[in-house]
Amino acid sequence: MLKKISFCGLSHLGLVYSSVYSNFSEKIVCFDENIELIGNLNKKQIDIDEPGLTKQISKNFHKFQFTNDIKQIEKSDLIFLSLDVPTNINGKSDYHKIFKIIKKIKKSKLNKTPIIILSQLFPGFCDKISKEFKNEIYYQVETLVFGEALSRAKKPERIIVGSKNKKIENKSFEYLLSKFKCPKINMDFMTAEMTKISINILLISTAMTSNYLSILSEKIGFDWSQIAKSLRLDKRIGKFSYLSPSLGLAGGNLERDLYSLQKVTKQINLNISIINSWKKISNMKKKWITNILDSLLKNNNKTPISLLGLSYKENTNSIKNSNAIYTSQNFLKSNFLAFDPLVKSHQIKNLRNIKIEKIDVCLKKSTIIIISNSSKYFFEYFKKKYPLLKNKIVIDPYDVLKDIEKLNVQKRYIMGKKNA
Repeated sequence: MLKKISFCGLSHLGLVYSSVYSNFSEKIVCFDENIELIGNLNKKQIDIDEPGLTKQISKNFHKFQFTNDIKQIEKSDLIFLSLDVPTNINGKSDYHKIFKIIKKIKKSKLNKTPIIILSQLFPGFCDKISKEFKNEIYYQVETLVFGEALSRAKKPERIIVGSKNKKIENKSFEYLLSKFKCPKINMDFMTAEMTKISINILLISTAMTSNYLSILSEKIGFDWSQIAKSLRLDKRIGKFSYLSPSLGLAGGNLERDLYSLQKVTKQINLNISIINSWKKISNMKKKWITNILDSLLKNNNKTPISLLGLSYKENTNSIKNSNAIYTSQNFLKSNFLAFDPLVKSHQIKNLRNIKIEKIDVCLKKSTIIIISNSSKYFFEYFKKKYPLLKNKIVIDPYDVLKDIEKLNVQKRYIMGKKNA
């Protein structure tokens, strides 16, 4: 067992990986500059909704030290950089926090401690900073999926590590990775950085192709859900492929890598029309609910509307690039009631036209109901409370209600079908 592992940055990434790696170290030091966050964590208050995360941290809580004093990470066996790299709506990343922490580390007494970078980076980043540090530098490709992050970190499909010499030369890091029984792939920095981007680009290409075909299905009348079911049985495509229609790219990570690829291809004057086409499809799907609302409201801003699901996807409380938020901000003169089983009021305090209510209140007071993510919560709720939808107009992009009998709605809109 290692003596001490330190993490710099306590976003989703840092908390998930520190909780898993706490099984293999006597002490885990978690540094973040956010004083309020550190205070909450020391009280066992974890604001991230990730299945099993609170339990995992609580199990080894005696090993954790949450601090905003960077000196506490000295004398570590390993230091992980796990800062969140925020993006704007177009996917452009803001790296100032990671550069700031790197500057602090360079000034500290940490020049012999291996540094493993988990944060998402632009191609060429690791090569650049490895020349500035005496430390061994590694880039571990993370594939965080909100809602599945902990289970994937505990049992990774593979571990990909980029390094200067295409191999892990540090015994502590080697020991840590040996605890995971999966393929280990070593490569140079640039290849590892592009591996992370390539994973997401292939997901985007599949998702946007499926979205394009689902748009076509709505226009000419075939059922995309039946086609998707058949495609998943083809081994070349696979049962986990991104074949279900979506409301465009959301969450920030896929947008970030699309932006990075676009930047790289522009630099070498490679044709980027295929990238632009993915972005256009995403923007079309982002407006799917907005377009329906436009046709329903016809400038009647007093029509009562409820948003069920504010997070950008199920099983997370993240509202980053959420379609529900996007929709509400396109109708600033309308007032929305909203319910989400995970999102808290303080997360939307700056959005004045959204008010969080209990789900029953939302349904009773609204004539238009938007089920804006595919959370199983809503299916389970409406199995019993389907009468509350009587004579409502329901915008149900993910077909959450498909297996509920006795629905008596005025009209239901579903992605990938011509007439719902």
